[in-house]
Amino acid sequence: MTPFSRESLSVPGRSGIIPYMKSSPETGRDMVERRLLAALTFIVSLIFYMATLPRSVLPGDSGELIAASRTLSIAHPPGYPLYVMIGKLFSTLFAWGTVAYRYNLLSAVAVSATLALVYLILTELRVGRIIGIAVTLGLATLQSFWLQATTAEVYAFNALFTVILLYSALLGRRRGEGSFLLIAFVAGLALSHHLSLIYPVISALVILVFGLRVIPRVRTGMLSVLLFLLGLTAWLYIPVRSSAGPLLTWGSTDTLSGFISHITAQGYRWRLREFAVAARAVNFFDYFRVATAESGVLLISAALIGVAANIRRFALIAGFILLVLFFAAHFAMYSIPDIESHVFPALIGIGVLAGLGLQGIAGLAAGYKKSAGLIVAVCTFLILIPNLLEVHPRRDEWFALDYAHAIEQSARGACGDDCIVVTSGALSTFPLLYTSLAESDGVLIYDLAASNPSIIGGDHRSESLEECVAWAAEKFGRSKVALLGPVPRYVLGSRPRICGMVHVIEEPPAVCPSPLDYSIRGAGEDLREYSSRLLTGTYYLQLARWHAQEGDTTAVKSKVKLALAAASDDVGTHINAATLYLETGMVRQAFGTAVLAVKVDPDFFEAHDLLANMLTSAGRVDEAIVEYREALKGNPRPAMVYSNLANAYATKGDHTSALDNFYKAIELDSTLANTYVGLGRTLEALGRTGEALKYMRRARSIDPNSTLACRVEATLLLKSGKVEEAVEVLKTALSLEPDSPVLFSDIGLCYLRMDDLDSAIVHLKEALELDPTLLTARGNLAVAYERSGRPREAIREYREYIELAPPGPLRERAREAIEHLEAGGAG
Repeated sequence: MTPFSRESLSVPGRSGIIPYMKSSPETGRDMVERRLLAALTFIVSLIFYMATLPRSVLPGDSGELIAASRTLSIAHPPGYPLYVMIGKLFSTLFAWGTVAYRYNLLSAVAVSATLALVYLILTELRVGRIIGIAVTLGLATLQSFWLQATTAEVYAFNALFTVILLYSALLGRRRGEGSFLLIAFVAGLALSHHLSLIYPVISALVILVFGLRVIPRVRTGMLSVLLFLLGLTAWLYIPVRSSAGPLLTWGSTDTLSGFISHITAQGYRWRLREFAVAARAVNFFDYFRVATAESGVLLISAALIGVAANIRRFALIAGFILLVLFFAAHFAMYSIPDIESHVFPALIGIGVLAGLGLQGIAGLAAGYKKSAGLIVAVCTFLILIPNLLEVHPRRDEWFALDYAHAIEQSARGACGDDCIVVTSGALSTFPLLYTSLAESDGVLIYDLAASNPSIIGGDHRSESLEECVAWAAEKFGRSKVALLGPVPRYVLGSRPRICGMVHVIEEPPAVCPSPLDYSIRGAGEDLREYSSRLLTGTYYLQLARWHAQEGDTTAVKSKVKLALAAASDDVGTHINAATLYLETGMVRQAFGTAVLAVKVDPDFFEAHDLLANMLTSAGRVDEAIVEYREALKGNPRPAMVYSNLANAYATKGDHTSALDNFYKAIELDSTLANTYVGLGRTLEALGRTGEALKYMRRARSIDPNSTLACRVEATLLLKSGKVEEAVEVLKTALSLEPDSPVLFSDIGLCYLRMDDLDSAIVHLKEALELDPTLLTARGNLAVAYERSGRPREAIREYREYIELAPPGPLRERAREAIEHLEAGGAG
């Protein structure tokens, strides 16, 4: 290794301003004092966090992470095997309080240990003990540290791994190249926990190699590689557990491709923003605005002073500066709602630099002991007091638990004790995973994203809600499966009905309660945490859906406004609110909410896709195409967006572009029935009826319950002269959607083509009973009456048609028919 001398790290008096490294060796007494004070920092921090620690599960990922750990399952990508295993061990050994409390306590322990190591880092840099304690306690009371310390989440471990790596690098002053061995092993463990920890790994190596000038020999380098790989073996937990069929698993992690996709979080790659220097530079510098708000002006200012004062020893502090810059770049390039949690370890770098800055100020005032003490006292006061004022105890935050219990009560009330609740991997459903799998005898749950079929038996893994519900209904011999969140208008041929907090597929046996009938504490509060606001928004949207079911549109608007106010920064809430507005016929409000969704998260492809769909429906196809393209910039992988874009081109008459995008959609996902429907309609417009019919049949084979595919196939069969086959296809669709006026109208038209006038009249009259404004049914009924020799009824229907129809040839045809019939003409 390259020779190392303590003298090379000493700072010559005040010319260097901050004497953070002494040339004299540290005494044993100094080391004992440092460790005792670090232990005291740990204890004080832990007491502070325990005094505010929640006693139950919190919203967000907590419920799913606890459930995965308690059942030794596989959490959402990248899997977090270390957290799962450590959490299981900790919650088993320290078996007091609720399960959720133990996992919240684990985060508190991890953050308290982080702070103790921050203190050791500061003293290793020869920052004075009082300043070290002041900075450490200042970090402890930052809202980011407090939130992570009181939440069952993985980010507390991110911070812990960060300080272990940085402190291990600084220990190179005494351990030399042996520090590479420790850093290599910890780096492997860290990267098996979260890939963003590559930033502190690089920062630690910069400190060790460039700051302390420690270069490893070849033998040490080879051993370091082996230890790094040993640390990465934590990943092996995922394929091993996947083969055992755990209760939760995301994706096919028992295959090599699925395993790699999972640990590298390929499903979230669309969250990486497109690299554009100007736009990303804005995001990069915006991080420092966020960091200032997170840590306070004083701490940031002290950090800047620390950089300026130590510019002559830049090689040593470069690692801490890099840590902050790396996470600023992560903030700029990664679009995710809880990005502040991702970049949380950057505050450690800011804190260390702030400690050096305060030490610099104290060093300048070294000749004035009273002034130096006063400066430290004032700085400590200014750091701690504002932070403590922002802290609110979370011991009684029961919202998520109450929400999950309300879902369970609703499901049991509607379906009985053996009810299956089908969910879709949304954050708002994770508390239910906790109550179902981690602590109580909750309802059985099948999650489309997270559930392995072993939860409810069998070997079926489904991707679509319709398939999952159908399989669950077949498995249990009944169709009363409870569904969470927005659901299709029809499932298994029935219209889902809200029963409390869930949707049930069939009419419930008794009057179902309103979600307001359940005790959900905190729903009306202004909860500050992102996940809590999200869950509050979800709750208000459920209330709005219930009011929509009851036909109270005024209450719908009121509750949607509350949802948007509660989750003003959540794009998913805006999308669901816009969808609900559409379902209740409030198009103007839906459009405005969709525009807001795009502003809330310009990189979220679903927001652009929803807005584009509305623009298409409004006939603003060119604007819709622009939005679809924006959606594909945010995420170039969703097949449905390509399919929607293709439909927009088809509407515009650009059939070539439409076909290109339909084929791209099929290449990405060959299981989307609506893509084949759109492709078939485009081919029909090009006169390629045979090909179109082939794709319609493919659509129906994928989704036998698609009434749209049935209608288009029936139209193609009519064009081919196969009228009887068209009737059978439409009757199949009618069995799925028995109150559809359009289907009755289409069947009536087929019977009219077959000259079965009586059957045509019966079906057309049924269509008009369901929708008196349906022009095609009104016109065809008039024709049917005319052909069957019933002029009076025909004239009446023609006149109704004229009143409803816009000016045009068909309206004139109706006038001519009336004149002809009034003159005594026959059909």
